[in-house]
Amino acid sequence: MSETYTDHWALIEYGQEKHVQVVKTTKSQSAAEEAAWTWGRRHLSADAVKRATVRYLGQSEPLTRY
Repeated sequence: MSETYTDHWALIEYGQEKHVQVVKTTKSQSAAEEAAWTWGRRHLSADAVKRATVRYLGQSEPLTRY
């Protein structure tokens, strides 16, 4: 039995040097963006999260998991 899915990527930019962290999910664009914010809240200071920017990077072609 196989399952078709699509990967979605988003990034969070933070800090004066514009560090980035990329996250991936198979759910949706909004889920990828929320995952980036969640990563920021878990790993950055509250001040850094306030100044951070999240951008959606896109999605993959449909993939098949066997």
